[in-house]
Amino acid sequence: MTPNFNKVIERILAHEGGYVNHPADNGKATNLGITQATFDNYLAASGHKPYSVKMITRQQAISIYRVKYWMAIKGDELQHGWDYAMMDAAVLMGPGRAVRMAQQVLGLEPDGVMGPITRAAIHHAPKEKLNEYHDKRIAFLKTLEDWPVFGKGWVNRVEGVRKDALKDWGLTGR
Repeated sequence: MTPNFNKVIERILAHEGGYVNHPADNGKATNLGITQATFDNYLAASGHKPYSVKMITRQQAISIYRVKYWMAIKGDELQHGWDYAMMDAAVLMGPGRAVRMAQQVLGLEPDGVMGPITRAAIHHAPKEKLNEYHDKRIAFLKTLEDWPVFGKGWVNRVEGVRKDALKDWGLTGR
């Protein structure tokens, strides 16, 4: 794992917390941010029978995050700041949507694939594009049916990610 992944995953895990099974959460039972369905897929792929996500280990969660999210957005190849912003978006709304949003902000064809053109555009993007990315994330979250329940927390999270992502990139402020 890269030092950047380690920094990003610690932040993600801090946001995600422990076991929850909120009735309004479409993800249903979740632990360390990993849903039961995602955990079941992980266990099946590694030849194990499913068991409660309550029992997921920190290392299993990190492994899932690395393979399912970080590698999908090619986090090791992204500009510092963008890596964290996109990883957090991938965790909240899926890697394909996270990449499509970045492509839209950058004026690219939104295919949801983190290819060389998208990575180059991210590398050369001005600060305003990273801010626009976070604004687009919030706008999308506002469209979700569970916005009334989780909206305030989501905005706080995205604004915290914005601040840290800009700092990681060596920038400050909006």
